[in-house]
Amino acid sequence: MAVDQASTRRQPLFFLWPEHEEVLGVFAACRTQWRVGFDGPTGLDYAGIESLIRMRRLVQRPRVPEVLAELQILEDETLAEWRRQRKASDRSAR
Repeated sequence: MAVDQASTRRQPLFFLWPEHEEVLGVFAACRTQWRVGFDGPTGLDYAGIESLIRMRRLVQRPRVPEVLAELQILEDETLAEWRRQRKASDRSAR
């Protein structure tokens, strides 16, 4: 594909409800807080996330439990998607 074609290729639309902006911002800020085992990422490091939220003042204190619960949903779905991608990659490598 030519460079000009690659730069003009449409990206899928992504809609985010305003009430989810805060948790998505926290999720993006936590990109280096994944624990990794022999089989790849296993989950987020919550001690690191707690420090990150506190140091960067990402969430007001009363909302921390709610944001962490939403963050766990993103974590679970991300891990599930990575597992799906790994399985698909394993199948195509055969």
